[in-house]
Amino acid sequence: MTEKTGADVVVQALKACGVRMVFGVPGTQTVALFDALSRANDVRTVLASDEGSAGFMAHGYYRASGQPAAVVTIPGPGLTNVLTAAGESREDSVALLHIVVGSPADPSRPYGLQPTYSSALSPHIYKGVRHVSTRAELESVVADACEQALSGEPGPVLLSLSPRVLNEMGSDAEARPVSTASHEDVGPALEGMAQRIASSRRLCVLLGQGVSQAAGALVALVEHTGALAITNASGRGIIPDDHPRTVCSDFGGWGSGLVNELIQQSDLVLALGCKLTHNGSGGFSLNLPAEKLARLDISSEVLSAGYPASLSVVADARAALPRLLDLVRAMPHAQSGWTEEERSTWRSRFESARASSVRHQSDLPDWPAHRVADFFSVLRRVLPRESHLVTDSGQHQVWSRQHYPVWSPLGLILPTDFQSMGFGLPVAMGAKLARPDVPVVAIVGDGGLLMSGLALVTAVQEKIPLSVIVFNDGALSQIQYQQMQEYGRDFATTPGSISIEAFAISLGIEYAVLDFNMEQTLKNSFQSERVTLLELRLRAGTSVATAAMVARAKAAMRRGPGGSLLQSLWRRIKSGR
Repeated sequence: MTEKTGADVVVQALKACGVRMVFGVPGTQTVALFDALSRANDVRTVLASDEGSAGFMAHGYYRASGQPAAVVTIPGPGLTNVLTAAGESREDSVALLHIVVGSPADPSRPYGLQPTYSSALSPHIYKGVRHVSTRAELESVVADACEQALSGEPGPVLLSLSPRVLNEMGSDAEARPVSTASHEDVGPALEGMAQRIASSRRLCVLLGQGVSQAAGALVALVEHTGALAITNASGRGIIPDDHPRTVCSDFGGWGSGLVNELIQQSDLVLALGCKLTHNGSGGFSLNLPAEKLARLDISSEVLSAGYPASLSVVADARAALPRLLDLVRAMPHAQSGWTEEERSTWRSRFESARASSVRHQSDLPDWPAHRVADFFSVLRRVLPRESHLVTDSGQHQVWSRQHYPVWSPLGLILPTDFQSMGFGLPVAMGAKLARPDVPVVAIVGDGGLLMSGLALVTAVQEKIPLSVIVFNDGALSQIQYQQMQEYGRDFATTPGSISIEAFAISLGIEYAVLDFNMEQTLKNSFQSERVTLLELRLRAGTSVATAAMVARAKAAMRRGPGGSLLQSLWRRIKSGR
């Protein structure tokens, strides 16, 4: 047999797991592994600007492709820099393999170099932590770590390797392929769910990210049963927003009351691939009675938490939903009780509620709300149906969710309950690496650009054609206006600004302002083979204090007769004096 280093064995095991993309920053402890990666022609290694960006790129790669990627770091700062991306991956159900290379702690010498702390991280950030201390166990433990990341609810797994085993020579062996298939027979449970669906006359389907890879069967099921469909934020596009059976997409922050009304009128709520987390349930405001709730998810832990159901099926939606569709089609089905008039009425009510929430928000800040709405209208017109819009955390994400229709699965990729700033740009890079033939656009705020902008160095180096749109309003606006609403003043929300044009020039990337010829500028960006940085300027000199006065004056006038003082104040604000 051929002699190989332990590092070569790790790379071989990664390939057997289906890993074709590795992100990281080489360090003292990882040089042997990076050397082995340099010889792997069918594994691409991407040098990131920092380990945190590496973690988010791996996150985006999985979100867009469903295939896992690996992150390789040193212990100590390399490990801790990935924690935010790992935490986001845990919340967003993203399979990620984090390989950290470092010697185990020596109890006799407590002040070692770059300690790992890996054991303490297991239950909180990572789905699991695996340790390898001998070369003989490399292949099996790497395979086990990959299986754990992919099986059940996908998540991040930390694999801790000793530097010594990476340099040890040994005989070559065939890597064990990874299997995540469940051998449990879910047939009876699916039959029970099919019977519930077939006997339902007023079916409501609630969809989350967990069924994104079974969109075809899902849409067929909704059409066959005449159900009304609702998606949460991460489930947008699984059934297109413009599909006739979609009555509401992404009700977070404005629509949970209406969703509860619809649930009350339904005789069965089918929740598919939904974790029903805080943000996925309107802050746990959904009223989902167990007797009318049926759930399907790949994770038994998800099904046992939060909202109990009278019927729960633990299954992978990719295999289960086509089977469920066949079962339902084979059964006599009750005529749908949702009339066309009711469907249209529900859709109109949700659209009106969404529009009202947008109008209410536009009264508060000094942002030109019509300009934001116009931008998203142009963006949707220019982008093809199948594309990925990736957002960061901030007010621009709220606007994206309100104004941008999503017409394909994973057409909108955003952080869920972890809501990490610095997420959008590197996640979009990972998504573009996963799907080079599909347009990928990142929208970030100017605060998010300050956090993650240097990741664009990697985009230039790796020749990733990516469009990055910066919503530039000069502030951490979502928090700024929360402060103004709650305390009447803002503090520590105006970070130092940079010239976005000069920043783009310094990186050697294309730059443009989204202004009068916005549509053509966007088209040029999407057709470019280079990285493009586009700036949307949202403020034109109006102060936050003025915005707060406008909000208070408008609110007071809405409450009733305001007297001459309020009228005078409003006239002064409008005249600019």
